[in-house]
Order: sequence, then C-alpha cells, then structure tokens
Amino acid sequence: MKYRSTLLVLFIVICTKLYAIEPASISIRIGDGYDGTEVWIGVVPLDEESSFTEWVSSAESEFSIEIFDTKTVETLVVLKKNAVPFVLPITPKMIKEGLTIEFSEGHTISGTVVAIRDGLPITDGVVSLQFDETIGVRLPDAQSIFTWKLDEEGAFDIHGVPFGEHTVSVVAEGFISAAELITVSDPETPRELKFFLPKAVFIRGRIIDYDEANQSVTTLRVAPTVRGSIEVLSSDPRDQRNEIRTKFDKDNNFQIGPFAEDSVVELVARIPDGQRSQIVKVTAPNDEAELFVFRWVRVSGTVLDHATKSPVEKYTVTTTSNHLHRFEIDDPDGSFSEEFGEFAGDVSIEASGYLFWSKVYMFRELEDVEEFELGTIELVRAHTVRGRVIERATGNPIVDASIRRTDGGGPGIDAHTNWILRYNLNHVTTTTDENGEFELTGFPLQDGSIYAYATGFAGATRTVDDPEEFLEFELDPIGSISGQVVSLDGEPVAAWINFPGGGTRTEDGNFHFNVGAGTHRYRAVADSGRSQIVEIETEVGETVEGIRIVIDIVGRVYGEIEGLVKDEWIVVSAGGANKYIYDNGPYEFFGATTGSHEFRGKTSLGRELTGTITIGDTLEARFDLDFPSAASLSGRVTAGTEGFGEYEIVARPKNENLPSARTRTESDGTFKFEAMAPGTYEVEIPSRAFTRWVYVDGATSVDFDVGANSLTGTVHGTSSLREVSVLLKGGPLGRKMTTWSRVKADGSYLFHGLPSGTYSVQVSHSDLQEETHEVEIDQDVVYFDIYPHEALNEE
Repeated sequence: MKYRSTLLVLFIVICTKLYAIEPASISIRIGDGYDGTEVWIGVVPLDEESSFTEWVSSAESEFSIEIFDTKTVETLVVLKKNAVPFVLPITPKMIKEGLTIEFSEGHTISGTVVAIRDGLPITDGVVSLQFDETIGVRLPDAQSIFTWKLDEEGAFDIHGVPFGEHTVSVVAEGFISAAELITVSDPETPRELKFFLPKAVFIRGRIIDYDEANQSVTTLRVAPTVRGSIEVLSSDPRDQRNEIRTKFDKDNNFQIGPFAEDSVVELVARIPDGQRSQIVKVTAPNDEAELFVFRWVRVSGTVLDHATKSPVEKYTVTTTSNHLHRFEIDDPDGSFSEEFGEFAGDVSIEASGYLFWSKVYMFRELEDVEEFELGTIELVRAHTVRGRVIERATGNPIVDASIRRTDGGGPGIDAHTNWILRYNLNHVTTTTDENGEFELTGFPLQDGSIYAYATGFAGATRTVDDPEEFLEFELDPIGSISGQVVSLDGEPVAAWINFPGGGTRTEDGNFHFNVGAGTHRYRAVADSGRSQIVEIETEVGETVEGIRIVIDIVGRVYGEIEGLVKDEWIVVSAGGANKYIYDNGPYEFFGATTGSHEFRGKTSLGRELTGTITIGDTLEARFDLDFPSAASLSGRVTAGTEGFGEYEIVARPKNENLPSARTRTESDGTFKFEAMAPGTYEVEIPSRAFTRWVYVDGATSVDFDVGANSLTGTVHGTSSLREVSVLLKGGPLGRKMTTWSRVKADGSYLFHGLPSGTYSVQVSHSDLQEETHEVEIDQDVVYFDIYPHEALNEE
C-alpha cells in the first residue's frame, strides 16, 4: 500500500491588484529515479519582483501540493540532487490529472581540488552548483541539497547537470574559495575540472598615529596605536570570494583577511577624527604591517616655463617625509591640486627638459590649515653640456668613459633639501662615444659639476660655468698601492683600513688600492690595536708594492662594568680608542696610546662616568665602572575611585638625553615603569590630555586622578549604527583632550574618566551630517542623547 502525503504551501503575493483566491491541488508521482532522497518543489509567482518562491520538500514517491491562488503563479519547479531539474508551466490539465516525474541523471561534472602551493589534494571542503539563470531555477534556502563533500583524494562528482552555463564553486577551510563557469552542450563529452586553491592567510599589524609617533623620542616600535577602519582597495587578481573582515585585539593590533597567500594587497587605514593613511602595499601574510595615519591638506599650484611664462603640462610632484607621495600631473593649464600628508617634508617638481625644483620643510606651511596655495612655480629650462674625455699623456680618446652630474643643484635647491631626493632626480649620467665625446643634459645656465672616470684611469671633476663651453677631461692612468697589515711580530692581521672618504676591511691582512697621483693616508684598526697614520706619495700611474702597516699602538684598557639595566649599552673610550659594550661584566679594548688620558663611559640612557688612566710601560690600565641602581615609577591611575585601565601612559624626561618610557595601565589602573634613569619626568596620559611633573629617584610611587565624571547617552538614527563613532573634544582650561567611542548596536555610547569642563560632541559617519553639540560636564554622570540627520546626497 502506497503512502500519500499532502504538503501545504502558503504563498504571500504582494501586488497592486486583488486576485480571486482559487485553491487547487496538484498530485505528483516520482517514477524513474526515485531512490528515497529528498525532492524539493517550488511554485514560481508571476511577478517575482513583488513576490517570492516558497519551497516544500518530500522524500515520498507520491505526494500532493496545494496552491491557494492559481492566478498568481505560473511555473512549477522540481529539484533532486544529482538529477536534471524540471521546470514546467502550471496548466489546468496538470491540476486535473496530476504530474509524473521521471528523473534522469543527466550530464556529469567531475573534478579535483588541490592546494596551489604543493599540489596536494584538499579533502576538507564542499563543492556547490548554481544553475544557469536562463533555466529559471531558483534554489531553495536549504542549498545543502546542491553541495558535495570532497573525498579523501580531493575529488568530487556532480550528476544531473542540464545543458547551459552553470557555476561550480568550492569552499575549503583555510583556503581561498574559488568558482568556475562551465558550459554543458554535449552530454557525450566528459567535463573534468581542477581547482587550485591558494592558502588563506591574514595581514596583522597596527594603525599608528603619525603625529603622536613624532612626539616621542623613542623608536616607532612603541608609537601609540589607534583603532579605526581598514579599507582594501585591491587584492590579488585571483577571485577573492571570501568575505574580508577586520578585527582588533585589546592592544589595538588588527587582523584583516583572509587573502590568497603571496597576494599583494593595497590597504588604507582611517580613524574617526578624519585622519587616514596613504595607500600601503602589503604582501600576505604579514604580521608587522604598520599603517601611519595623519591629517591631509589639499595643496594647489601652477607650473610655468620661466622664460615663456607658458604652462608646463606634464610633470611629477613628489613629497617626502618618512613617507613618499608621487603625483603624475598632465594638465593643459599646468595646474595641480593634490592632497599632501601634513608631515610632507620637501616638495619637489620634476619635468622633462627642466631643472629640478624643490621647497623644503613644507610641513611648517601645512600646520592647522585645510588648504594651501603654492602659487606660481616657474621652472628653468635645463641645458646640455658637451665635451670629450682623452688620455693626458697621448691625447687619445677614451671610449665608454662614464660621465655624471654630481652636485644635484640648480634653482630651487638649498643645502637643506633631502640629499637622497636630489641625488636620484639629478644623478644624470652618460658614456663617451668612439671619439671620446659626450652630451649630458640637466644643467642650469651656470654652476653644476661633472665627474668623468674610466677603467684604468683616475677620475676628474669639472665645474660647469657656461653650458655652451666644450669641456675636455684629461685623465691620467691609475696607479696602485698594495701591501699588508701586520702585528709587531710581523704576522698578518685582520683589520679595517681607513682612508679619507672611506675604508675597507682585510681578513688576511693583504690590501690593494687603485690610486691617482698624490699623497695617500691610511690607518689600520684591528682587535689588538691600531697603527700610526701611514702616508704614501705616488706619481701618475705608479705602482707601489710591499707597504707594511704595523699595528703598533696596542695599549690595553680593561675593567668591570656594573649597573647597566636591560637594553642599556655603553661606549667606553680613552687614548684615541673606543669600544661598544652591551652587558655587565668584564670588558677590554686595545689601541690606546701611551701617556695619561681622560677615560669616558657613556650609556645609551645618557648616564656617564669619567676619570683618568695612564698607559705606561705595561701598556695597560684598569678602569671599573659602577652605575647607580636604576629607578622605577609605579602607581595607579584613577577616575575618582575607579581604576582607569587599559590606557596609555608616557613618562618624558626633562633631560633630553634620556629616553621616554611608555606603557599601559592594567585593568585596575596600576602601572609601572622600570629601568629608568633618576631625574624629573613629565608623566602624560594622552587620551585625557593629563600631564604632571614627577621626580623619580629609586622606587618612586605616585597615583594620578584623571577625573571622575562620565558622559553617556544614545545616538538615535534611522540608518544602521554600524561603524558610527562619537568624537569628544575639550576639557578644563589648559587641558584640552580628544577621544572617541564606538557606538554600540543599541545606539549607546560612554566616556568615563572626564574632568569637569566644556566639551564638543560630534557624531562621525559617512551617512550622517556632521553636527557638533556643546556639553557642560560638571557632575558624576551627564546624559546626552544625539539625534543626527542623514547626509544629503549630492547629485
């Protein structure tokens, strides 16, 4: 006896017309292809834009469905895994006589999924199928009926695929998802797919307030971090199907991803007060990405030809600080308008056929302004210098001699301009032809230097007084000096050989220098001591051999060092010799001359000990260094009676030779700075604009109260409150602070630890208008609700 079930489907139809309700029942029987697996049935409405398809399922061979309104539906869809789908119009005959479905397996798609790096099969994954849109088959919510797990070989088989273009997708834990559009047109042709999945990795790092980082005399590694949002401008060209998420930990370190392994990702960081970073390219994975945020200023200017006053249409604008920004300009009026980071150091302009132009210390002009006008910039045309290079003795041309400009000068350049930038943009170079002649472009009307050199010849420098003058370089053959560094016993010694303008190291004591005519001075420095200065005169092309540089200044200074704290190091010096020491305990160095000398030991923390030593007949002297014990500063930061936890606290020494210290308060507000040099420090809690001077000597304990008031309330709005922030500025007289708080899902926000004073409150979000409210905080808890307006869309 067959079991018959009836499934009730309720379809809600949203339309502008009223239809008469005509219920009907359709009997469905599964013939060939019935195997007891689930069958899904959907009734598609006439107007899919105002209605939706609701699905029912059955695992029986016979069942019926009821339709409450036959005038609003037109198509019946029947689906079964690994079987060709049925899409049929609903007809009176179907309602009257029922429907028999004969499922067929249809076309088969097979494939494998492997890791792109090593080609090994991926077994923990799922493959899914999305039908061709033209078939009109919309999948039910339970899409698991159209997914297939990978087997132990990373393989899969999908049956029941009809003709058309279908999408096969694969998702695997720890890998970037992938999809492929396949065309099924010939059932006799097997389809084999192979997915190569890259490993899914993450980028981790910090958003750093560049302004705060520059205020610290410590390294950027301890610069203050902030929270914000990170935008991915571009990632690997491979299909990035995985949702990219960003999350922060309690120390404000971020993690963003996943991305395909080895992909290059462009990131931009933003924080609620409007600061943002430049575009940073990062290769994934990366655990030390640093995104510096700062304020941006729009800078405008117009570039003209100095002689004709006509616009220079194409040029490059470059700004430098710790970050480089380059803008390629192509404008018929010669104008530009670009956003510069507020800490732009030098601004330079480079145009073909013109001399390099620069304005230094630009950041001084950009302080506290939103826009800055550079005005009219006139570029001076570059001139071409011509000349030739010959042998002095014979007058023969030197072929392939190198010629380069070395001064990097010109109008608009001063002594303070970034020398690396000058070098890169003005380091024009060329070589001589078969006649020894050359042409070198990039000189002003007067001044500028050229250096000519060639293999086997000593180089020469000429100053260009007139670019129209034909310059002739006469080079002399190069000579050489060779020999050995030896000890007092005549044994070869590994040493550094220093000479004016440079130095080199010899491991076996032997050396060889190519030199021009003149006087050459050398001094060798070895672990066992140092030599006297050796002077050697050479003629043009002369070869001098057998020179001995003797390590004969071997005075030894030794002793014990005590009292260095963690990460503190010291440089000790006396009698012309010195050495860096990184640990407590015994030390020694060689190379002090005989006689009485001042001994000096200065640490990286600025602590210093001095004295006098004498190097006599024994050629050694002892000097012990014992530094006082390091000081510490500890205490508790409170807001009234509550501990002010998880906030940055900085101790800056009055003595600029000492380093700053930086830490965070514990959850109960306690903190401790260790290994400090005794002295006076300014203690600051940046987020609350709190400062106080403290004298630290030994184990010093001081508590700080930043304020006991709180500001709380609710942001009311019709839009989503996701990523909405509240910015708070102000405070008591002489203590202005800026801080922000993320709005919770229910719209609430909270600031605590506020001193009494007047504050401005502003809601920050791209969908909301910027509105500033003034709030007086003069009691324990101040409640202030905010009702922002949605931003106006500009068309």
